[in-house]
Amino acid sequence: MRSICKKNFKEWFKKSGADILCLQEIKIQKDQLQKLCFDDTNHLSYFNFGKRKGYAGVAIFAKEKPKSVKQIIGLKRFDDEGRILILEYPQFVLINLYLSHGGRGKEDLGYKLEVYDYLLNFLKKQKNTNIILIGDFNIAHTELDLARPRDNLKNTIFTVEERKKLDDLEKLGFIDTFRCFNGDGGNYTWWPYFANARARNLGWRIDYCFVSNPMAKDLKAAFILKNVPGSDHCPIFCSFDVFSLELLIKLGILDLPLQEREEKMINFWVGVLKRSQITDMFMTPRWRQSKGSGIEYQVAQEKGMTIHDLEAE
Repeated sequence: MRSICKKNFKEWFKKSGADILCLQEIKIQKDQLQKLCFDDTNHLSYFNFGKRKGYAGVAIFAKEKPKSVKQIIGLKRFDDEGRILILEYPQFVLINLYLSHGGRGKEDLGYKLEVYDYLLNFLKKQKNTNIILIGDFNIAHTELDLARPRDNLKNTIFTVEERKKLDDLEKLGFIDTFRCFNGDGGNYTWWPYFANARARNLGWRIDYCFVSNPMAKDLKAAFILKNVPGSDHCPIFCSFDVFSLELLIKLGILDLPLQEREEKMINFWVGVLKRSQITDMFMTPRWRQSKGSGIEYQVAQEKGMTIHDLEAE
């Protein structure tokens, strides 16, 4: 988090119109927050720092105050590492996750699988409520979700045991939002730093936004912003509840084939995000139904207009 604050992150955040922003692996402690100074973003901030300095941690910035905030699920090591934030709103529950990698030598794979089992049991009890589950899952689910599946069948992040956990999550009724809009391979959210992997698109899709079945009806869009630099991950975006059909008609997006429609909407975001170099992930569930946020705001910004100018165009 200290690194992204040196890359115009705060400036982008102020302009983005995002209702909620979720970050993982923030690697900061409470006593370091003052130097970051997010007080002027008009968002409330929630953190789970973890006990180990410079390790893990998650954060959520939100415009609306939740009914409750939880930082633990009852699994000691996981809770001590600061890997989860649960915000309960009247309309939905937001869960921000950072799951363990498992270790290159699989030294932590047993722990990782234990956490997944615990989470699945926890989610099984909540599956009939509106849940948004977002974060770094550290698993490539299918062969479409990594560049070289055959070379990685026995490697951490793509073992049969790990992939089965996401199968089990879907069996509970949770839906991979990105796959609702895009069924193609070659779409990744993380690239190793070595071998020029990002430029060659030798990546993995390990960052997800899942929603429970009751929440799926409110899903309007889900993208991967692969061209946004800043770290070895790129952001993902999800939109819920409100998406201006009138604006899309004006822009001619609805007349395009599905793939071109998606590319055009992604380009609206990338133009702004390239300048900000955001490093992790963000989302904008628009339960507030407010104007001037989300995609409408980004289109206006790209055109050098206010949202009111765009509506009047």
